[in-house]
Amino acid sequence: MKDIKNFSIFIFEDDKIQATALKNYINEYSQDMHPVIASSTKEAISILSKEPYFRAYFLDISTNPDAENTDGLKIAEYIRHKTKNNAPIIFTTAFPKHIYHAVNDIHCTAYLLKPYTKEQLFRQLDNILGTERDFTIKTIDNIRIKLNFDDVFYFESHGRYIIAHTLHGEFMTRQYRLKQILELFPAYFEQCHKSYIVNTRYIELIDPYAHLISLKKTKDKVPCNRNYRYIK
Repeated sequence: MKDIKNFSIFIFEDDKIQATALKNYINEYSQDMHPVIASSTKEAISILSKEPYFRAYFLDISTNPDAENTDGLKIAEYIRHKTKNNAPIIFTTAFPKHIYHAVNDIHCTAYLLKPYTKEQLFRQLDNILGTERDFTIKTIDNIRIKLNFDDVFYFESHGRYIIAHTLHGEFMTRQYRLKQILELFPAYFEQCHKSYIVNTRYIELIDPYAHLISLKKTKDKVPCNRNYRYIK
């Protein structure tokens, strides 16, 4: 995996709601990523002339739906020819007819058709970083099941076994130990108790008196140490 410390990402998007949503998705993917937003061509050129070496670019092809202009393509050409930066460019667009030019002339890395989902965006970030968000678990019945990190609510250590509590049910395995899970899984998996690791993206509420964590999308409650703190 590439180092994502101080990973600056440039966003060209005139729609404030979509720009904020994209920024929030990127921050949810990793707090180490730092999105910078430009809402106009003038602002974009100003930023890029001062900081030409962003690690990735998300560019809206057309910033004026009525005129269906191609400001995003112009920004991409500026990035490639003026700043000489070959970092990944991902176009976001509601107009598929521009994609041929984006792929063949500007050699963009990918494109996302609006409206796109968080999962589609995360896949593009995975590709940029060379990461893999899937893992395979081998159950005690010798069945191999492919899961996504974000499918997992929490892991429970039960004697010699680990139980993965997921969106798709519970799976018992002897493949991992809690220590290995902490080493292999993303940083948003945290050990909240000697026998539990929780996916912090699902944390809804921590009861400091009962020492229990309530999770989204499941009625399960996960035990936590009295000194466990989760900071969003």
